[in-house]
Amino acid sequence: MTLVTWDEVRKFIAGYASGVSLVLAGHPFDTIKVRMQSEGTGGRFRGVWHCLSSTVRNEGFRGLYKGMAAPLLMTGGVNSLLFGVQYTLVEVIANKRNHAKATLSDTMMAAVASGAFISIVVTPMEGIKARLQVQYAGDAAYKGVCLTIYLFPFQYSVDTRPNGLRP
Repeated sequence: MTLVTWDEVRKFIAGYASGVSLVLAGHPFDTIKVRMQSEGTGGRFRGVWHCLSSTVRNEGFRGLYKGMAAPLLMTGGVNSLLFGVQYTLVEVIANKRNHAKATLSDTMMAAVASGAFISIVVTPMEGIKARLQVQYAGDAAYKGVCLTIYLFPFQYSVDTRPNGLRP
């Protein structure tokens, strides 16, 4: 049995910290983006600034952070996994190809493989986050992350895909 080294653990910790930082800094921008995408300029908002000011006026500053619990909990873990898996895959690919040091193509192959793996985890999380972000004051269909996670598979199963996604 081999012990895990600090160098290996450090990459997972760096991934986790990057994910948490990403969510804390970027979530308000993401909320405005998702609301604009779901409403458009012909809907509830006249533009980005109107969406931002309406959100803050009607829901307070906390309205910009709606739906943040799921990504805050998950993104740190997802990035940790992404960093760790990619680092491990780079080493495995470089060793299989008999490279003393990983090449750019080794890193690119590892990035594609780890990105494909992570997308399986991230896609449902993004759907849950978006559903929470487009709820407006007094108009909440979902009451928190846990209920949204529970309801998500029932409301958006394979049979209820939009027509454009069906074969």
